[in-house]
Amino acid sequence: MIDIADISAEDIARLVGETGFSGVISLAPLGNWPSLDLAFGLAERSHRVPNTVETRFAMASGCKIFTAMVVGSLIQEGMIGLDTTLAECVRSRQFHFGSMVTVGQLLNHTAGVPDYFDEELESDYGALWRDRPCYRMASVRDFLPLFENAPMKAPPGQGFNYCNAGFVLLGLVIEELTGRDFREVVAERIFGPCGMVRSGYFAMDALPDNTALGYLSEDESDRRTNIYSVPLIGGGDGGAFTTVQDMRLFWTSLLAGRVLARDWLDRFLASSVQVAERDASWHYGRGVWLRQERGNWVVSVEGSDPGASMESQVWRGEGVILTVLSNTADGAARVNEMLTAKLSPT
Repeated sequence: MIDIADISAEDIARLVGETGFSGVISLAPLGNWPSLDLAFGLAERSHRVPNTVETRFAMASGCKIFTAMVVGSLIQEGMIGLDTTLAECVRSRQFHFGSMVTVGQLLNHTAGVPDYFDEELESDYGALWRDRPCYRMASVRDFLPLFENAPMKAPPGQGFNYCNAGFVLLGLVIEELTGRDFREVVAERIFGPCGMVRSGYFAMDALPDNTALGYLSEDESDRRTNIYSVPLIGGGDGGAFTTVQDMRLFWTSLLAGRVLARDWLDRFLASSVQVAERDASWHYGRGVWLRQERGNWVVSVEGSDPGASMESQVWRGEGVILTVLSNTADGAARVNEMLTAKLSPT
């Protein structure tokens, strides 16, 4: 049993104090009860601007859940199904794998489609933009030439292969079915209903107020930001910005059935494939990671880019949310592991 009262601000500060962590940590109950929110490090190093609990951070792949839930809402409305093929959704462009892969397979990373950045083979996401101007990556369709003609990674439906391009394709599905820009649809179907007024897909050269700059090093004396290491603006596979409070609002609204009705929500948050490369306790739903802990499921999202990392998880049985947002690539995962061990002793 997890009890927020079992951990204090002093406990958290002591745990992360020697890590050089830059970001915000939130330990909160679902709903509007008091939370424990702590900020560390600098949002802007040149002028020594500190992070605050209201600072916005880039989510990297952590916002794949927004794409998944929008697709879920379209399924719920009867526009498509989990077994609808990509070719049936997208009429404006033909893919050599379009008639082979389904929406359901794209959602749980079993489609086997080629990827524009294969995390199993590559580690430097920033290297993608050395020969391709990152400032030209401004729409879902801008990513398609990076992978659409490449060979399949695996036969569809034959195992889990984490794939960023799969969620780019889901962003395209959303645009084709709605006739609107992907980011507008997410704002309408996710941010608005959940009250996430400080979240959005912001251009890297026009970030709004109180947004942390992403840094390529954890050394505070290094002022190199990630503006040349990530696309201009996020899309179906990642790149939104959020705050710890907005993530709390998201999880609370999602689990209360304000995004998807209960039957579809349960299907999206249930295990659909085991993730063997982690361990037997890890699974993937549709847009979310799942792990078994003492017989219960913990639902989580995670992401890491140059200058950005995040981990957010909810213990559904206990109604507890832990969110860690950071403006360095490795900050969130390390701190999240420490705090999870503290909250979930074996």
